[in-house]
Amino acid sequence: MSMPKPYRMLGPAAETQLQTGTRYVASIRAKNAESITHAFCARTLEEIACLGDGWDGYKGIAPAKTTRLNAWQALREFEAEGLTPNDITPNSNGTISLEWETDSAEAYLEVGKTRFSMYIKERGKTSYFDGLATDIPRSIPQLLRRAVDEAEATKRDFKTRSAFTH
Repeated sequence: MSMPKPYRMLGPAAETQLQTGTRYVASIRAKNAESITHAFCARTLEEIACLGDGWDGYKGIAPAKTTRLNAWQALREFEAEGLTPNDITPNSNGTISLEWETDSAEAYLEVGKTRFSMYIKERGKTSYFDGLATDIPRSIPQLLRRAVDEAEATKRDFKTRSAFTH
């Protein structure tokens, strides 16, 4: 069966799910956030847009258009701070999650139709946030950027000290 033109670019996994209605989970994962590009994130969100109810093999709710737009806007806010997520996944309740992970910091953002919730964990401290999905405060991506920068500076400092002690 030939796919309609807009869906041909989504990749074989999305096409298979569209053709057969079988289980499909759109997810990206990388150890190094720099290896994931904006285009790859955009494509993942496009693939999530193709999911139908029951996408997870159970009774998972497909993310609504509003949820996908909110996730896209959140992605843009974090990318403005140079933060591309390590993972983008749909959730069975119809929300979309974006995750960031470094050696010493991690963050998890869940976006729905109207609300978002997030935590940022760094240096043994966890900060929690929630609010309107259409209005994620600019200070949250900036806080995560600072946490990542501090972690990288600490790692560089440790490597420098180690080089001089050997």
